Amino acid sequence: NIDESWKNQIKFEDQSFDYDGNEHSIYVEGLPEAATVTYSGNNKVNPGEYNVFANVTYNDNKLSLSAKMTINKMKSILTAEDNQIFYVVNNDVRPLYTLNNNEQLVSISVKKDGKIVSENELYKVGKYEVELFAEKTLFYEESATIKINVDVKNSKFDVSYNSQTFEYDGTD
Repeated sequence: NIDESWKNQIKFEDQSFDYDGNEHSIYVEGLPEAATVTYSGNNKVNPGEYNVFANVTYNDNKLSLSAKMTINKMKSILTAEDNQIFYVVNNDVRPLYTLNNNEQLVSISVKKDGKIVSENELYKVGKYEVELFAEKTLFYEESATIKINVDVKNSKFDVSYNSQTFEYDGTD
Protein backbone atom coordinates (compact mmCIF):
# COMPACT_ATOMS: atom_id res chain seq x y z
CA ASN A 1 0.00 0.00 0.00
CA ILE A 2 1.50 3.34 -1.10
CA ASP A 3 1.31 6.22 1.38
CA GLU A 4 0.20 9.27 -0.56
CA SER A 5 -0.53 11.49 2.45
CA TRP A 6 2.50 13.61 1.47
CA LYS A 7 0.41 15.06 -1.37
CA ASN A 8 -1.95 16.65 1.18
CA GLN A 9 0.95 18.60 2.75
CA ILE A 10 1.99 20.27 -0.51
CA LYS A 11 0.87 23.79 -1.43
CA PHE A 12 1.36 25.44 -4.79
CA GLU A 13 -0.74 28.59 -4.77
CA ASP A 14 -1.36 31.61 -6.98
CA GLN A 15 0.81 34.58 -6.03
CA SER A 16 1.02 38.25 -6.99
CA PHE A 17 4.01 40.57 -7.08
CA ASP A 18 4.39 44.25 -7.88
CA TYR A 19 6.66 45.00 -10.82
CA ASP A 20 10.13 46.04 -9.60
CA GLY A 21 12.40 45.08 -12.51
CA ASN A 22 13.48 41.82 -10.83
CA GLU A 23 12.68 38.21 -11.72
CA HIS A 24 9.83 36.61 -9.79
CA SER A 25 9.00 32.95 -9.23
CA ILE A 26 6.61 30.87 -7.17
CA TYR A 27 7.51 27.64 -5.42
CA VAL A 28 5.91 24.52 -3.97
CA GLU A 29 5.71 24.55 -0.17
CA GLY A 30 5.44 21.66 2.29
CA LEU A 31 7.57 19.22 0.30
CA PRO A 32 8.87 16.05 1.95
CA GLU A 33 12.65 16.21 2.45
CA ALA A 34 13.55 13.78 -0.35
CA ALA A 35 11.15 15.27 -2.93
CA THR A 36 12.43 16.92 -6.10
CA VAL A 37 10.65 19.57 -8.17
CA THR A 38 11.09 20.89 -11.68
CA TYR A 39 9.38 24.11 -12.69
CA SER A 40 8.37 25.69 -15.96
CA GLY A 41 7.02 29.19 -16.41
CA ASN A 42 8.91 30.80 -13.51
CA ASN A 43 11.56 33.55 -13.64
CA LYS A 44 9.34 36.29 -15.09
CA VAL A 45 10.12 40.02 -14.97
CA ASN A 46 7.46 41.96 -16.90
CA PRO A 47 3.91 42.65 -15.71
CA GLY A 48 1.34 40.04 -16.73
CA GLU A 49 -0.26 36.75 -15.77
CA TYR A 50 1.77 33.58 -16.12
CA ASN A 51 0.95 29.90 -15.68
CA VAL A 52 3.64 28.13 -13.68
CA PHE A 53 3.90 24.34 -13.60
CA ALA A 54 5.60 22.19 -10.97
CA ASN A 55 6.36 18.50 -11.39
CA VAL A 56 7.02 16.86 -8.03
CA THR A 57 8.67 13.47 -7.63
CA TYR A 58 8.76 11.66 -4.28
CA ASN A 59 9.44 7.94 -3.72
CA ASP A 60 8.77 7.18 -7.40
CA ASN A 61 5.41 9.00 -7.19
CA LYS A 62 4.77 11.96 -9.46
CA LEU A 63 2.47 14.91 -8.98
CA SER A 64 1.85 17.71 -11.49
CA LEU A 65 0.68 21.08 -10.17
CA SER A 66 -0.09 24.47 -11.65
CA ALA A 67 -0.57 27.95 -10.26
CA LYS A 68 -0.92 31.48 -11.59
CA MET A 69 1.76 34.10 -11.02
CA THR A 70 0.70 37.71 -11.53
CA ILE A 71 3.13 40.62 -11.83
CA ASN A 72 1.20 43.85 -11.36
CA LYS A 73 1.95 47.06 -13.23
CA MET A 74 3.22 50.05 -11.27
CA LYS A 75 0.78 52.76 -10.20
CA SER A 76 0.57 55.84 -12.37
CA ILE A 77 0.26 59.02 -10.32
CA LEU A 78 -0.80 62.14 -12.22
CA THR A 79 -1.42 65.39 -10.33
CA ALA A 80 -2.26 68.98 -11.28
CA GLU A 81 -3.54 72.15 -9.65
CA ASP A 82 -7.35 72.37 -9.99
CA ASN A 83 -7.34 75.95 -11.27
CA GLN A 84 -4.60 77.28 -13.54
CA ILE A 85 -4.22 80.78 -15.00
CA PHE A 86 -2.08 81.53 -18.05
CA TYR A 87 -1.28 84.70 -19.93
CA VAL A 88 -1.03 84.52 -23.72
CA VAL A 89 2.63 84.68 -24.77
CA ASN A 90 3.88 83.13 -28.03
CA ASN A 91 0.48 81.47 -28.54
CA ASP A 92 1.52 78.59 -26.30
CA VAL A 93 -0.41 77.40 -23.26
CA ARG A 94 0.10 73.94 -21.74
CA PRO A 95 -1.59 72.81 -18.52
CA LEU A 96 0.93 72.08 -15.76
CA TYR A 97 0.98 68.61 -14.23
CA THR A 98 3.32 66.09 -12.66
CA LEU A 99 3.57 62.40 -13.46
CA ASN A 100 5.57 59.88 -11.42
CA ASN A 101 7.32 58.42 -14.48
CA ASN A 102 8.69 59.38 -17.89
CA GLU A 103 7.33 56.34 -19.74
CA GLN A 104 3.69 57.34 -20.14
CA LEU A 105 2.19 59.89 -22.47
CA VAL A 106 -0.36 62.28 -21.00
CA SER A 107 -3.50 62.77 -23.09
CA ILE A 108 -5.29 66.10 -22.94
CA SER A 109 -8.96 66.71 -23.71
CA VAL A 110 -10.10 70.35 -23.90
CA LYS A 111 -13.64 71.74 -23.65
CA LYS A 112 -14.83 75.32 -23.98
CA ASP A 113 -18.43 76.11 -23.08
CA GLY A 114 -19.06 72.36 -22.75
CA LYS A 115 -17.92 71.58 -26.30
CA ILE A 116 -14.77 69.66 -27.18
CA VAL A 117 -12.18 71.84 -28.91
CA SER A 118 -8.67 71.19 -30.19
CA GLU A 119 -5.83 71.30 -27.68
CA ASN A 120 -4.34 73.94 -30.02
CA GLU A 121 -7.19 76.32 -29.04
CA LEU A 122 -5.75 76.69 -25.54
CA TYR A 123 -3.74 79.79 -26.43
CA LYS A 124 -6.93 81.79 -27.07
CA VAL A 125 -8.32 83.95 -24.28
CA GLY A 126 -11.11 82.15 -22.42
CA LYS A 127 -12.02 79.61 -19.79
CA TYR A 128 -11.46 75.92 -20.51
CA GLU A 129 -12.22 72.60 -18.85
CA VAL A 130 -9.28 70.25 -19.32
CA GLU A 131 -9.07 66.52 -18.64
CA LEU A 132 -5.69 64.84 -18.30
CA PHE A 133 -4.84 61.16 -18.04
CA ALA A 134 -1.82 58.93 -18.61
CA GLU A 135 -2.40 55.93 -20.85
CA LYS A 136 -1.38 52.47 -19.71
CA THR A 137 1.94 51.07 -20.85
CA LEU A 138 3.81 47.82 -20.41
CA PHE A 139 4.94 48.79 -16.90
CA TYR A 140 2.32 51.32 -15.70
CA GLU A 141 -1.43 51.27 -15.12
CA GLU A 142 -3.62 53.96 -16.65
CA SER A 143 -3.83 56.96 -14.34
CA ALA A 144 -6.99 58.40 -12.89
CA THR A 145 -8.47 61.19 -15.01
CA ILE A 146 -7.85 64.66 -13.60
CA LYS A 147 -10.20 67.55 -14.37
CA ILE A 148 -8.83 71.09 -14.14
CA ASN A 149 -9.99 74.59 -15.04
CA VAL A 150 -7.71 76.68 -17.23
CA ASP A 151 -8.22 80.42 -17.54
CA VAL A 152 -6.29 82.02 -20.42
CA LYS A 153 -5.96 85.82 -20.18
CA ASN A 154 -4.40 88.54 -22.29
CA SER A 155 -0.72 89.12 -21.74
CA LYS A 156 0.28 91.46 -18.93
CA PHE A 157 3.17 92.84 -20.97
CA ASP A 158 1.90 96.34 -21.81
CA VAL A 159 4.42 99.15 -22.30
CA SER A 160 3.76 102.93 -22.44
CA TYR A 161 6.16 105.32 -24.16
CA ASN A 162 5.51 109.01 -24.85
CA SER A 163 1.74 108.62 -24.34
CA GLN A 164 1.56 105.65 -26.74
CA THR A 165 0.66 102.11 -25.58
CA PHE A 166 2.26 99.00 -26.99
CA GLU A 167 1.22 95.43 -26.24
CA TYR A 168 3.86 92.73 -26.16
CA ASP A 169 2.84 90.01 -28.62
CA GLY A 170 5.48 87.45 -27.72
CA THR A 171 7.87 88.23 -30.60
CA ASP A 172 11.29 89.83 -30.31
